[in-house]
Amino acid sequence: MTQDIFALSAVDAKGVGLVVEFSRTADRVAHAVFAQRGDDRELLFQSVEGEDDDGWPSSPPFQEADMVDHLAEPALLLVGMAGKSHWSGSVEVESARRALVFDVACRVVGVKPRIGSEYVAPANHAQETSGEGIVFTSELLGVSGHLSGRTGNITAQRSSRENCRIDVNAAYRPDPQTVRWGYEFTVK
Repeated sequence: MTQDIFALSAVDAKGVGLVVEFSRTADRVAHAVFAQRGDDRELLFQSVEGEDDDGWPSSPPFQEADMVDHLAEPALLLVGMAGKSHWSGSVEVESARRALVFDVACRVVGVKPRIGSEYVAPANHAQETSGEGIVFTSELLGVSGHLSGRTGNITAQRSSRENCRIDVNAAYRPDPQTVRWGYEFTVK
């Protein structure tokens, strides 16, 4: 049976931290990251999904998701494709650090000038910082943290007033190759 919504929580004993919810949007599995304090939540980041005919969407075009709950911490596995390229990903919880860890890979076929992930992130919640990625704050809930790279091949930055982008810095070639990148949302 396929679920339409999955959620992972990286919160402390007081219920303070981050939650990511995955939901079906057309043929994609979109996700949103929320700050949480007790029963209250505030949206911080919403994935930017492409159309079903985009060869290179703004974010990985995940189409299927499966929860893995037999590990010490729950994780979500994702797969999808766009154009001639195949995508895979995992999202894991690191409760001790109140972190949501994303690991993404794409089997790239053809030349692509930009690959990565993009989020709608209101400017009042997310600010770019030099060398540290994106700092986010939920003043309403008193929660702040970082969106930062886990692999050395990415740049996290604001791409517009409302959007943040994670760009993969990789040399592309016309023959197939697999490009991998990782990033995390962590509460201070």
